[in-house]
Amino acid sequence: MKNLKNKILKNNLVNSILAIVAAIYLLFIRITCKFHHKNSPQILNSWNGENPVIVSFWHNQLLMMPFSWKSKKSFHMLISKHNDGNIISKTVSWFGISTITGSTNKGGADATRKIIKNLNNGNSVGITPDGPRGPRQRASKGVLTIAQLSGATIIPLAASISKNSVLSTWDKLIIPLPFSSCVFLWGKPINIPRKISESELNKHIQFLESYMNELTIEVNKLTSMKTNN
Repeated sequence: MKNLKNKILKNNLVNSILAIVAAIYLLFIRITCKFHHKNSPQILNSWNGENPVIVSFWHNQLLMMPFSWKSKKSFHMLISKHNDGNIISKTVSWFGISTITGSTNKGGADATRKIIKNLNNGNSVGITPDGPRGPRQRASKGVLTIAQLSGATIIPLAASISKNSVLSTWDKLIIPLPFSSCVFLWGKPINIPRKISESELNKHIQFLESYMNELTIEVNKLTSMKTNN
């Protein structure tokens, strides 16, 4: 059964149809939901095209991200080469988001080069530090290595929506539901020195992971407040 599923998902026509269905659903979400941004001054320069950044968010919040970028300036997302990644890539393209295929983890040199090239060209890039296969809400060093090599600032982002369904996937993927209130909480900028020891890099990884989880807890509280008011 699993092999049959994978074979079906590898079909380009099937992928395109699923992506269209998903895009229509997300468009309905955009029309029926209210979106709120907190601490957005942290990201204003990037929305104005003045300062390309690395937006870091957890993998389970991926389907809310097409609504987070309030700018006509180019935004790219790092998406895995897996079958579901291909569908996600085609889906977000309907919202003006370009994708970089690959991973910053195993064998990710090509993806890393593409990300750094985009940052150098003035394009902000979104990365899930726990993707593409987890562990859930545990940061890997890929996003920090890219920040170190490119000199780009990391801005953590957490998102929460009042009505949702959670899939039984490794990341507990959040499916936004219509007529909801969605909050985006932008964190404080994080800069990684170009010259840094392995132990210092590990400290930055631990800090990023803890900070993103704190933002997630906080944004869930903010969403709950929006719902109760």
